[in-house]
Amino acid sequence: MKCVNANSLFLGIDGTLTDIDAIIAKGADTRTQSFMAKYLTVYIAGVYEQSVEEILNEYASLTGQLEIENFVANQLDKSFRNPDMANIIRVVKQFSTSWAEDLRLLPQKNKDAIDSIVNNKNLIAHGQPSVITVGDVKTYHADSTVVIEKIDDLFLGV
Repeated sequence: MKCVNANSLFLGIDGTLTDIDAIIAKGADTRTQSFMAKYLTVYIAGVYEQSVEEILNEYASLTGQLEIENFVANQLDKSFRNPDMANIIRVVKQFSTSWAEDLRLLPQKNKDAIDSIVNNKNLIAHGQPSVITVGDVKTYHADSTVVIEKIDDLFLGV
């Protein structure tokens, strides 16, 4: 990724996944694995939200105008939560309808993966049952990374 801050956040996910794999390899029981899956889901959804904000804030900073940077940061802070595809497309469309269309054209597998992370995060955050596993989270994360990388490419160049 071109956005250094977003890339750093994604490296944090990679490190956490490695740590959790090591815990599982040492024999973590199914209940512990369930807690880890839920933690990962909430953590990764937060990283996605923060990564999109970092990319868009970096894009705004390229204007060299503090007022535009402040406006973008304030708007994102007020209105961008739960980074599912609908919300991502909504915020990207405010910058460019063609970029939003580029996101709509991503493979369904990638769009469904990011939605699965966010939907499960919402279930967990609101005390609802979630049967997500560490394996599910790892698969969804691998598939949904394409979405964040596409945003990075659209805003900061290939």
